[in-house]
Amino acid sequence: MPRSFLMRPATMLGSMPIVSASIFTASSDRAKRDRHWSHDASGISASSANTPSAVATTDGENHEIDVLILATGFKVMDVDNVPTFAVTGSGGRSLSRFWDEHRLQAYEGVSVPNFPNLFSVMGPYGFVGSSYFALIEAQTHHIVRCLTRATRVGAARVEVREEANARFFAEMMRKRHRQIFWQDSCRLANSYYFDKNGDVPLRPTSTMEAYWRSRRFDLDDYRFSA
Repeated sequence: MPRSFLMRPATMLGSMPIVSASIFTASSDRAKRDRHWSHDASGISASSANTPSAVATTDGENHEIDVLILATGFKVMDVDNVPTFAVTGSGGRSLSRFWDEHRLQAYEGVSVPNFPNLFSVMGPYGFVGSSYFALIEAQTHHIVRCLTRATRVGAARVEVREEANARFFAEMMRKRHRQIFWQDSCRLANSYYFDKNGDVPLRPTSTMEAYWRSRRFDLDDYRFSA
């Protein structure tokens, strides 16, 4: 009879998304009656020793299984993932190329220099990781403030200043050590939250701070022109 094979993550809660389902409890209970192994996903060998009925681990052992589930994550931080279409800014600049060369960044998670009239709800360093509803409300308020000013001054072009974006990005870099991703139990987790530069472009602040800043950021951080 095939024995239970468990891959138990070695990282703390929050390093990767969690799943709650009774099937895992049943599998775990059954495993307690049988012999079981605990491996990080990296413990499974990529060699040809794997067969339709067994997997080989890097310690040289072969383990019979019924089902192998690979939950490897998603490309959530790819530069061309959000948005999924090409964006061209001033002078023919490519948004995906800018992020690829200068790392993911956006002023308050909303605007990018040299991309006028481009506003994002789910931009880099916008989401704090709590509630998408809170994110939508905060970022929408930010955008509405910009559009209200533009309407009042008769501007057709709204663009964040490069110095404002640089200031915000530097602040995110200073504060990111507070996030769970940078703790010893998570920073080596190979989590898909990390991009190719080793950044996690989630906002290292509280929901309330993001909410407050969307209502208090300096509108002079933007240029408004005809």
